[in-house]
Amino acid sequence: MAKIEIITRPVDFPGLTLLPDPTTPQHSFLLYTDDFGQKQILRGGQFSDFDKSKGHKNQLNHDNLSNGGLLIVKDDYIKNVSFESIDWDDNYQSFPTSNMISGSDVVISQIWKHMSNAGQDINNAGLDFFELDFYIG
Repeated sequence: MAKIEIITRPVDFPGLTLLPDPTTPQHSFLLYTDDFGQKQILRGGQFSDFDKSKGHKNQLNHDNLSNGGLLIVKDDYIKNVSFESIDWDDNYQSFPTSNMISGSDVVISQIWKHMSNAGQDINNAGLDFFELDFYIG
């Protein structure tokens, strides 16, 4: 059975004092799993974040984006000797997860395709990424 989930992982910001304890920053991304267990990720972030993955690639075109632009990444969600997906974490299965939809791969793969197309539309728009202003103590 195929599924699309929202995965939420903690983000490490040492010394962050903006949020009250025990609140911690989080980053969420979409994870598609097909009938064969292969996984893909859709995530948004700042263009400069893209270089944080090892052997990174993006299946969506992003030629018109600058370093401060909003980037949507579609990628395989795997880790091996030569490749580590952006947002990969060995403990991702222990992170809070919300199941968006599950069903036959024929149906879920079409929904994923539409979501990926929307990500491409965002990249094509060349939007700026506006970060929250916060203070690290």
